[in-house]
Amino acid sequence: MDEIRKQISSLLGQEPEDSVWEALADSGDEVRLVAEADHEIGVLDIFNLQVDAELEQQRNSDISTALANPHALDTVNTHKHATIEVLEELRRRAFGKVVTLENERGEQLKYRVSQANYSIIKGARGELLNVVNRLAPVSRKLAPAEVGDVIELPQQGECEVISIDLLDRFDAGRLDTFSQMQYLSVLLEDPDSRMVLSNVRSAVDSWKARYSEQVGDLAEISMDLGDGPISEDESESLGSNFYTRTTKAQEELMSRPARGLLIVEGIAGSGKTSVALGRVKQLHDARYSVEERDEFFADQSSMTGFVLNKQLIIYLEKAVNELGLPNMRVREFKDLQSDLLRQRAQILQLKIPGNPKGAFSALRSSGQPFESSMNWLRDVERSLTTKFLGEIRDCLQKRADWIDRVKMEDARLGKLRVDHASLLHQVWDIVSSELISYIDKSENTPEDRFLGEGLAKRLKGYYEKFYDLVSEDSRWYYYEGGWHTRPRGGDVIDEPLLPFNGRQFPSRIQNWLKNSIRDRARTEFRQAMFMDTTAGNMPLITSWYFESLEGLSAKYGDLEVKEVASREADQRLTNADMNVLLAICELYSKGHTYSETDQKRIAAFLAEPRYSSTVFIDEVQDFTEIEVFLMGRQADPRRSAVTAVGDFKQQLYVGKVSSLSACFPNANSSELEVAQLTENKRQTKNLANHSLHFRAKISEEGSVSVSGVPEPIYGDDLTSDTCGLETAKEHVLKYIENASFGSVAVILPTDELAEQLESELRDDISMFFRESTYSKDSRDLNRKIDIHFTTPRPTKGLEFDVVIAPYFNHFDLENHIEANSAYVTVSRSRKRLHLIDIH
Repeated sequence: MDEIRKQISSLLGQEPEDSVWEALADSGDEVRLVAEADHEIGVLDIFNLQVDAELEQQRNSDISTALANPHALDTVNTHKHATIEVLEELRRRAFGKVVTLENERGEQLKYRVSQANYSIIKGARGELLNVVNRLAPVSRKLAPAEVGDVIELPQQGECEVISIDLLDRFDAGRLDTFSQMQYLSVLLEDPDSRMVLSNVRSAVDSWKARYSEQVGDLAEISMDLGDGPISEDESESLGSNFYTRTTKAQEELMSRPARGLLIVEGIAGSGKTSVALGRVKQLHDARYSVEERDEFFADQSSMTGFVLNKQLIIYLEKAVNELGLPNMRVREFKDLQSDLLRQRAQILQLKIPGNPKGAFSALRSSGQPFESSMNWLRDVERSLTTKFLGEIRDCLQKRADWIDRVKMEDARLGKLRVDHASLLHQVWDIVSSELISYIDKSENTPEDRFLGEGLAKRLKGYYEKFYDLVSEDSRWYYYEGGWHTRPRGGDVIDEPLLPFNGRQFPSRIQNWLKNSIRDRARTEFRQAMFMDTTAGNMPLITSWYFESLEGLSAKYGDLEVKEVASREADQRLTNADMNVLLAICELYSKGHTYSETDQKRIAAFLAEPRYSSTVFIDEVQDFTEIEVFLMGRQADPRRSAVTAVGDFKQQLYVGKVSSLSACFPNANSSELEVAQLTENKRQTKNLANHSLHFRAKISEEGSVSVSGVPEPIYGDDLTSDTCGLETAKEHVLKYIENASFGSVAVILPTDELAEQLESELRDDISMFFRESTYSKDSRDLNRKIDIHFTTPRPTKGLEFDVVIAPYFNHFDLENHIEANSAYVTVSRSRKRLHLIDIH
């Protein structure tokens, strides 16, 4: 009581009168809440002033006159811009979580966790603010902290968390206002009763006004506490401040090393996407906190997230903006596929604008399920690469006859004692024999390795050797009746000759040596390897792809493989064909960079793509294995920083990933270990319990443990009805009416049922001043005010206040995809779930 009285006195600036104390004491927790809110508003004002001051100092600092070294000045300016950038983020986002701790001496400490990687410990007058940067060791402990946790802090020892305030900005344009403040204290009798103030400053001012005017009976004071008890999802789901409110499991995963693969599988609502975004944020911001600043992840535009559809792009773009990563790219796989097809159009013989020699066009078909598997990619790649290398071998052996047609242009060349044709034959034999030896040895490549990975780089290596052997400065030694690339050694001194150098001859001879010998030889050898960009001298990857399918019939079935091969006659490519061809090109291009300034450049069509510094893949289970492989390969191989998150109990499509580890063939065994997230943060406890029990019901026996998880309680927030169609319609309308203006989805098993029911109830729903819509895909789900009639697929990755599921008994739980669809349905709701079986 004394503590609450102090809070009230602090808030009002005077001691409460005894005559009104009893009335106020009845609302002690609420009073404490408002007093804490008032205090945080004051802290925020001081904080904003301090951030503004530090920003002004950074912007106005000019040390250019003190640095003579331009490189040092560039470095300092880079760091200055980075500091300004993070200060602006700090000003915009402030702090999202306030943690109050008590040490062993009974002293209270407050820490405020910011998503920005910058600390503001004190104000200008020495006021203790303790706003700590997100990557500080103490923040890694505070971000996932919950009331009752004991945390070890430097110089403080063990401290217990006694309260947590969660703060959200109203919007980016009103930096002095919190729209929401959640107060949670162990002093509350029921730790699950989490109270909210909406628009904190207004609530505080309103409370003060009511007290000072002493209007009416103080016992009837009714403060605006928003919507009452806050549900867990509002404080912890993917919202404006999720990055400062992690769980311990999320925190551990987000802080994994800045290289390599991270695979996360989690139940619905467990914050998988938060981990993916949080890891990207930490990779980007880590450069602010180390002496030797690592700029590898500095460029936001080189960070890429892949999602299933455009609605998820909108959803995640908002999140990355709030994380201070507005330039990060969030894309569909189709966008990546389109970019790669343009880059590889020539080598894939595609009929697209700008490639007049193209022969193959797209066929609106996904192909057969096995065509999207990594097993198919491995087998096709080996067969196609064997065909490719065989073509190179044949061409090297046949193409050397051009040398015999080389004619000496001037008798004076005889002074060099050079038979250029004989010497060119020798150069050709030296390099081609090495290349053919590699081709022969490649047959022994283990089955678990790709035969052609890095092929373009390897072929360029042979080309560079050939290039150098016929260069102007190439040194040759003539002894024992022949030409050699090295002197004899011993006591014999051999003078080197430059047989391809014509500097001592007239320009006509110099041009002949350049055009007819050096350039011609290089062109012929480049074309013999199919590494030239002229028509007829590039590898016919698509044609060879179809030709190489014959040997795969025994494994995949004669009819199935013939169906694939039959597309060659029509010159059409399915989506699966394009993906497997792009994946093979990706393998060939590994390590092969292309530059116009490189005199030895070859095969621009097999150059590495423009890599991303880091990649995350959301809902990974709903892509094909080859799609996942291609997306993962977009991460710069110097770090291979890839985060893949998903849930295979939410896999709603046939022919998608069955072995995620197969999609990352270069990952080590520790990277392939799947991290699990098992805490449902989206739903209220009762709905979360229901989702987990339902997940266990559709899973293999023993694979999902519900030990210690209470059975769900059916009541207002969770209902299950069995009735006829007309009664079911009445139930749907009742649940919509009771939903007020929260987001509502009516999820049905099929599009036909969704469209029909929406049409039948549209007029009745309009009486509630809301519109209904049949939402066939995710792009239609972005209007919160609409009542969406839809199916499980478009709702993937989204959440709604209320979910109504008519015809729930029409899901066949014995069918893998339909059982997963039912699980997606029950796990979309945040506050209320209504299941209706219709007989």
